[in-house]
Amino acid sequence: MSAPSSTTPPSPTVSNDAQPKKSRYPYIGKEIPIDPQVINQLEEQATIVAENLDTMMKNVQERMYEACNATQLSFTVYEQSVDDYESAINEAAKNTRKLIELCDALNQEFNGVSALASKM
Repeated sequence: MSAPSSTTPPSPTVSNDAQPKKSRYPYIGKEIPIDPQVINQLEEQATIVAENLDTMMKNVQERMYEACNATQLSFTVYEQSVDDYESAINEAAKNTRKLIELCDALNQEFNGVSALASKM
């Protein structure tokens, strides 16, 4: 038995002698042309983006500083209100004790009046 013969035709040979077409743009490798004006525009736009980003970050930093100050002040106000609330509760408790003591003293004084009223 003999080996089967190949039925595909031979591929045509490609000549590497063909000169690439000349362009006014430099090439990266052999496929991508670079336009110097595009690179300059990209650099200008990158500079503008960097400046805008710097401005934005400064604004964010200022807002964060303001937020930190506001938070610190709110904690100060909160602590002061807790202290004032504690003082008010202590004062109210002290005044309530005084009121109870005065009511007890008044009750003792009126015990004699009740006895006198029952005798009348």
